This record gives sequence, C-alpha cells and structure tokens, in this order.
Amino acid sequence: MKPLYLEKKLSLILRPGLSLLDQPEAFWRELTSVARVRILRQDRAPAVRAFLLAESSLLVWRDRLMLSTCGSGELKALVPWLREKLGDDAVLASLYETPEWMTELSLRREVGGDAALLPSWGSCRKAVLVGFARRDFPAELRALLPRDAEVFQEHDFDPVGYSCNACEGKAYLTLHFSPEAEGSCLSLESRGFEKVADAIFQASKKLLIPTNVYRS
Repeated sequence: MKPLYLEKKLSLILRPGLSLLDQPEAFWRELTSVARVRILRQDRAPAVRAFLLAESSLLVWRDRLMLSTCGSGELKALVPWLREKLGDDAVLASLYETPEWMTELSLRREVGGDAALLPSWGSCRKAVLVGFARRDFPAELRALLPRDAEVFQEHDFDPVGYSCNACEGKAYLTLHFSPEAEGSCLSLESRGFEKVADAIFQASKKLLIPTNVYRS
C-alpha cells in the first residue's frame, strides 16, 4: 500500500508593476474561495502576507505567491482567475506540484509561462514523514519552532492535527501535521530557516518513527 500523502503546491510569479501586498481583503476572500481553501488566520509584515489555512498555507510577497494544501483545494483554478482579475499578462510563470509514489515519493511538476523565471524563487527544502501512530503534535517539536520570526502562525485542530507558518522577509517555514489513522503525515517545507528545519526533521524521525521518509 502506498503512503497517503496528498499535498499539492502552486507557485506563481506575477509581472512587474503588480503588487499582491496591496490587494484588499475582498480579493483574498475571493481568491481562497476560488481555490476552495479556508482562512484560519492572517498576518502581515512589511514584505510578506501570511495566511494559515485549514490544512494549507498561503504565503504572499509583492510579485509572487505560494499556496500549498493537503486538502481538496482547486489550486490551478487560481491562474485563470488572477488573469481575469489583474490582466491577461498578470501571471508570468507558474509551477504546480503534486506527489507521486513509486518505490518512493517524487513530485510531478507542471510548468506554465516562462520557466526561466522560476529559479528566482531560490532553493527549497522539503521533508515528508508518513506512516506513524496517531498522536498529538509532540511538545518536543513545538519547542523547536521559530516563534520569534517576523510572522508566526499556528493552529491546533480538534481532535488532532497541527499547522504553522513562519516568515522572515523572503524566508519561510511551513509545517502540517496530520496523524489520521487512514494516512498519518508530517509535511515540512522551508526556504531559509535551514537550522530550524533540520532540527525539526531529525527530531520528528526519532519521535514519530515513520514508516516512510522523503527529503529533498
């Protein structure tokens, strides 16, 4: 049986002159409705706007955004919606990633627009741990989280589950912990926050004892 890991991710780069940070609240309500994700909390810093969603993260900078979800969101629907809202030339490049399990996890990537722009995102570290026992989010992992970041958001789900976002300028860390009996998963992604992400990853392996581990 393949491990159950369903996280999808959409990364977008917009044309110069547009600023996502200047968009009103109604814009974000409609955007999350189109993507079929639900806002739990939102916070703003000078260079980034962060939305903690149900099983999802939406991180926004002036000319780009990243949306990932473990739920049933319709992420690709955002590309035509943004073009309708902001102009046909609004989205310069897009990258849509979905998981594929063969003997191990790999990510299937669909590129749209100018692929040469995508490296401007910088390198990203990804870790996925699946197949561990149902439990609360460990206190030992909570203690490692970067709570002093410029933006830090967290949410505990009932009865179990946990999500957090941390942002510092262009650097970010997202963590989603879903210990469901039909498919437990911890997903950790970071750009920057390398020491914190590595500490969380190493501690997670020891505490959760997963059956499958993926890291890039």
